[in-house]
Amino acid sequence: MYKFFVIVILLFFINVLPAQKAFVNEFDSIIINTNQQKHVQKYYNNIYKAEQFIIEENFDKASEAYFEAFKYIENPFEVDLLHALDCEQLRKNPQKTNVKFIVKKLYSKTGEIPMMFTEQPYNEVVGVDELEEYVKNQQHSRDSNFIRKIEYFHEIDQGIREEIIAEHGYPYDEFYKDTIQYLDSINYFKIIELINDYGYISEELIGGAKNLNSIHLIIVHNNKRKEIIPVLHKSVINGTLDARFFAGILDVCNYKIDNEFYISQSVWFINEGIFSSQKYSKKQLAKLNKYRKSIYLDSFNTFQDKIKWTIRNPQYYFNFATMNNQMYLSDEEFYSIILDNANKKKSEKFLYFKSDEQEKRILLRAKEWDLQKHNENEN
Repeated sequence: MYKFFVIVILLFFINVLPAQKAFVNEFDSIIINTNQQKHVQKYYNNIYKAEQFIIEENFDKASEAYFEAFKYIENPFEVDLLHALDCEQLRKNPQKTNVKFIVKKLYSKTGEIPMMFTEQPYNEVVGVDELEEYVKNQQHSRDSNFIRKIEYFHEIDQGIREEIIAEHGYPYDEFYKDTIQYLDSINYFKIIELINDYGYISEELIGGAKNLNSIHLIIVHNNKRKEIIPVLHKSVINGTLDARFFAGILDVCNYKIDNEFYISQSVWFINEGIFSSQKYSKKQLAKLNKYRKSIYLDSFNTFQDKIKWTIRNPQYYFNFATMNNQMYLSDEEFYSIILDNANKKKSEKFLYFKSDEQEKRILLRAKEWDLQKHNENEN
């Protein structure tokens, strides 16, 4: 029985995986040829203007651009509302009406007033009591049935792993890997079925951006599969799902444009908080930006500039990356990349440091490591 079970699972994956390359070519065409919604495009255009004002530290202009963006879609995305809220606190004259609007929109997603209003400086503009009175008759859009099903899928995803680790330890042997993969695939297709039943997915439906993490986790555990991509893409184009979250999902699913390179919305940090970014030729960059634009993203270079500003300005809480990843490298891997980065012609990646001082300090250590390694090889 066990052998039959494993054979069925293996046949399932063997039959599916060869189709992935064909899917990528087909979806490339879908991305480029799908007509965008003008009001959604205007939303993102103003959001990116606001983000540019943020990295220029002009928070008054940023706030104005955010509220211009909010005119174009009924339910702005949570990350943009939170950034607008931070801009409101940082501008010269915070506007209470703006803060209340943001809280009202956040409440419609989560059914809660953000915890930050229990602390300064947020409660200096408007207090928790006033906000509670303001939203008490506000209806939130959470769908308890949708949320309950997503929570159930998440429990299955984590429960089977926790149970196997508790009883048999980690790493899993092959039998339990097959069992987990089988349950992961069931969860995956159940989520697709659920979204299709509703016809869309949104932060309001699922109860806020944090609950999207459960869907993200299940997609991570099925990252060789691509079937969910067009399902999510439909909601992105219609403006109910954040394009930046979706782009991160494309990276997670190893979706490559022309089977060549990623959409590049995920952000990778290596040792000591250094931001690592792929290099592209001018031709590749032009193609990449064409695809990014077709799903409402800003240009790759503009996106990278915002990440670089973020790591050099930790005093602010803006987060322009929906997918942050950490890769811990061995000393040999790490110092080799550092030395390659110093030799610009040899390096395949850009490295961005928290400060010039950090870059000089780590480069010095890398050179010392390289010298020690050279001496050891000679002896």
